[in-house]
Amino acid sequence: MDKIDYIKALLDNDKELLQQMYRTFLPRIELLIVKNGGTKNDSWEVFQEAIVVILKMAKAEDFTLTSSFYTLLYGVCRNLWGNELSKKRRKEVTLSDTFTFKSEVNLERSLDEVEQMELYKEKFTQLREKCRQLLTLFFDGHKFKEIAKRVGYASDLAARKEKHKCQKHLIEMIQTDPRYKELL
Repeated sequence: MDKIDYIKALLDNDKELLQQMYRTFLPRIELLIVKNGGTKNDSWEVFQEAIVVILKMAKAEDFTLTSSFYTLLYGVCRNLWGNELSKKRRKEVTLSDTFTFKSEVNLERSLDEVEQMELYKEKFTQLREKCRQLLTLFFDGHKFKEIAKRVGYASDLAARKEKHKCQKHLIEMIQTDPRYKELL
């Protein structure tokens, strides 16, 4: 079947061709999603969302399909699933079955650590945007050469110096906050 037929089927809401598209392509997309940590239900949702994305693309005046329909569908599904996995990683918090509070001292220490983290987050958001971006990339393990390029510094040495300044400023803001002494 010609690649344009599926686009036309989407635009015309041709039920017969749409059913054929699902029968032909959904099993392949399901394989992609399941191999990458998803379920059949995830596959269905990603497939549906991809069809909506492609339909929106097809409605654009300047849309031209330069590959096969399946290549476009596969790429959109892969990107949607990748985005979904990223969201899950950022939201996921796991506690092992052996996680327990052993005493009130540990509980107090845990609460102090939460308060320290809140203070850190508050002060971090008060940094200049460029400092926040630089420190985030650094903490995420990026090399200074990449950080310099992404944040807009002339060299990795300039990025290192700026990181040091940003970090020093963050520490000073935290240490001058009245809550800091209480948390020690």
